[in-house]
Amino acid sequence: MKIRQCFWFTLLFSSFFLNGMTPSLSQVSLGPQPSLEDYHIIVAALMLKDLESVHKRIDRMPKVLRGITQASERKTLEAEQALLQSVRNALDEGDNQEVRRLAKASPIETIPLLSAKDFLIIANIGEHELESYHDNPHYQALVERFGEDRVVPI
Repeated sequence: MKIRQCFWFTLLFSSFFLNGMTPSLSQVSLGPQPSLEDYHIIVAALMLKDLESVHKRIDRMPKVLRGITQASERKTLEAEQALLQSVRNALDEGDNQEVRRLAKASPIETIPLLSAKDFLIIANIGEHELESYHDNPHYQALVERFGEDRVVPI
């Protein structure tokens, strides 16, 4: 399945592997979880791919508009072109939240944007922490950053 066809991304936050085993969040003693930086790298890569797709669609828009004879279809395509310009500006500024807001709020359908897709954050919790995972500072950092509705402790 192509990535554009999915509705959700799932990201697993686990700092690194020790002796072939995945440590829980509390076993990592190197400070803040380095996996959060991985998230920013992933989002940047998705935004770069979106920028490429948006540029292609904007470049094709004049040719598509020339072939349109119905006023309602022309109006829809012009609205999409304006949306794509706004998305391109947000992508140029590296503002993922604005890209998501524009994509979700727009009644106009356009190209699927990878950086606007919903996502889940999977927090790797130790078995001994299942009852008290809310007290884990790394779990709390993930919840603070992404929201409790997106962070799933396992």
